Amino acid sequence: DLHYPLRRQRQMCIRDSSGAGRSEHHVLGLYDWGRAHRDPHRVVAVVPAGHGDPFDRAGAEPDRRRPERRAEPAIDEEIRMTLLSIRDLSIALPVGADRLYAAKDINFDLAPGEILCIVGESGSGKSMSANAVMGLLPQGVEPDKGSITFDGQSILGLSEKEMLKLRGSRISMIFQEPLSALNPLMRVGAQIAEVFEAHGALNGSERRARALKLLEEVGIPDPQAAIRAYPFQLSGGQRQRIAIARALIIRPELILFDEAVSALDVSVRAQILDLLAELCSHHDLTYLFISHDLSVVRTVTDRVLVMQSGKIVEAGETAQVFDAPQHEYTKSLIAAAPVLPDFPQRVG
Repeated sequence: DLHYPLRRQRQMCIRDSSGAGRSEHHVLGLYDWGRAHRDPHRVVAVVPAGHGDPFDRAGAEPDRRRPERRAEPAIDEEIRMTLLSIRDLSIALPVGADRLYAAKDINFDLAPGEILCIVGESGSGKSMSANAVMGLLPQGVEPDKGSITFDGQSILGLSEKEMLKLRGSRISMIFQEPLSALNPLMRVGAQIAEVFEAHGALNGSERRARALKLLEEVGIPDPQAAIRAYPFQLSGGQRQRIAIARALIIRPELILFDEAVSALDVSVRAQILDLLAELCSHHDLTYLFISHDLSVVRTVTDRVLVMQSGKIVEAGETAQVFDAPQHEYTKSLIAAAPVLPDFPQRVG
């Protein structure tokens, strides 16, 4: 049928060795599924239960309990003018790692509507920096100092419950391999519906209409068929377009892309980058790209940060970094970058 039953059809539960369980709402939402697949050793059970139609469910009743207030660090006016601001962020690695910090003394701002890329080789600390923004650092990896401010609010010390309210609704993240990021046991329509359900957004008919509209907008040829499909029935490019649609579904302000196009064929990669540039202008989005490949982001980003061994070694406008790189590491990255087809230049 056109609607795939979601939570009542199959309540997902992830359990650890102690037997304690966490519901699908907490770990298999839009980005908690990402956390689950990054730590597969904790996933030991998938438990079916119940029935229901995701697109016909009314919005969930919001939690009206007032959270406990906590002291927040003072935020200066300059930071308030940016959408995302990171100051003196250091992320400590567990004892026995190859170095003390995954990222050390990270500082940058991201203005509304801007596209910024953090580039560097594997292990440079770029993904850890992005995961810190999402509150998705691996177990044993902790922020040692610094601050992360989103839209004037300090978010580094927020609880998991508080971060769940931000993930998907105001900040979204798209991972490298869509086949891993998407649940293989759920139809596309159900996976879109669970985002609505987690945030209590829209009613059944509105959810379906918005899902179909977004699938069409991200370039899915037959949205009616795609919404009934399983991820393995779609191509790699179509799966990544589905992931983009899910990230946009609640109209977030900031989207993080963690190597989101590096697993795609070169021609498909060019199409996705073109699509992302178009969506950024159309929806007034702000992007933070994470990549090891400078050539991928050269024509769609406004600024570039280059990271090596956990530190930012060079920063500047994209044209400046490419045309006149200052650091030897940046020069080596540019020299190693493959030549891709010309992409349409970003406007605005």
